[in-house]
Amino acid sequence: IDNWILSPNASIIQLGIKTMVFYNYLNQSEEIIKLINYQNETIKKEAIIAIRDLYLYEAEGDLIRIFDISGDEIKFEILVTLKIIGKEKTITFLKNKINTEINLDLKLKAVDCLNMLQKAELDNMAFKDPELEKMILHVRNKYIV
Repeated sequence: IDNWILSPNASIIQLGIKTMVFYNYLNQSEEIIKLINYQNETIKKEAIIAIRDLYLYEAEGDLIRIFDISGDEIKFEILVTLKIIGKEKTITFLKNKINTEINLDLKLKAVDCLNMLQKAELDNMAFKDPELEKMILHVRNKYIV
């Protein structure tokens, strides 16, 4: 399996990532993290999902670093992953993103992520922004439209 994610063939890399996740194989975690810089969007997405599924906390900084240079689909996967592996860096990053993000879907996902990591911080931010307060209500109660 080790050589599969080093292959020049994207299909083999994808198969290698999925196999490593299935078997909870952590010997190549550093290589999996490097794949978030791969030119193929499918491989990037699979690597981000693998980081989430394998709980590779050491990838937090790398995910934050590539966020602004990624497309919306990759950004969404990054936020879902940071919701699982995020720590202090993620909290700081999310506070900034919530205040600056113009894409409302990504902003809502960032609110959801920060709600999971640190509700008190999100509550403090809500006092300043009525739109954010509505998003928080939606995240905390999915039945609110």
